[in-house]
Amino acid sequence: MKYVIEKLPSYALIKIEEKKVDSRISPELKQLFILMNTEGIKNLILDLSTTEYIDSSGLSSILVANRLCNNANGYLVLTGLNPNVYKMFEISQLADKLNIADSIDDAIEAIHYAEIESFDENFDLNDLDDDFENDDLNEEFDMDYENDEIYNDEYFDEIGLEDEYQKDNY
Repeated sequence: MKYVIEKLPSYALIKIEEKKVDSRISPELKQLFILMNTEGIKNLILDLSTTEYIDSSGLSSILVANRLCNNANGYLVLTGLNPNVYKMFEISQLADKLNIADSIDDAIEAIHYAEIESFDENFDLNDLDDDFENDDLNEEFDMDYENDEIYNDEYFDEIGLEDEYQKDNY
C-alpha cells in the first residue's frame, strides 16, 4: 500500500496514494491505524483524494480507525472524497456517522474545534489551584469592577488619594 504520513502535535495526516481501497490493502490499512493508535495518536485525518474506488473491506478499515480514535477521545476526519467514493459512504449509511470535510484545511479546523469542545466539556473550575488567592496580592490591589480597572497603592499616591475612605470611594 502506498501512503504518506505527516505527524503533527495534535493529529496525523495520512494520504492514501491508491486508486482502490479494497480487500487487497485493507488489512495493511487497519494495521496502520492500530500502529498510529499505539503511538498515542488520537486524531487522524485520512486524505482519500487519489482514491477512486472503495469497497466494504475499505469501509470496514475506516470504521476501525474511527473506533480507535473515539476510544482514545480523538477524532477521525475524512477528506478528499470523490463522488464515487462518497456515494459508497452514503449507500452504507456512513456519511452521516463519520466526520467528512471538504478539504485538508477544513479537516484540520474540525479537529482543532473538536479539541476545544472536548476541553470545554472536561474543564472543571474546581480543578484550578487556589494559590492564586494570595492575601498579599489582594491587599496590594483594589478592583473597580464597574470600570474593570486595577488600582494599586502607588497609583493612589500619584493622584493624591491618601486615606482609605478616599481610595474606597474612588
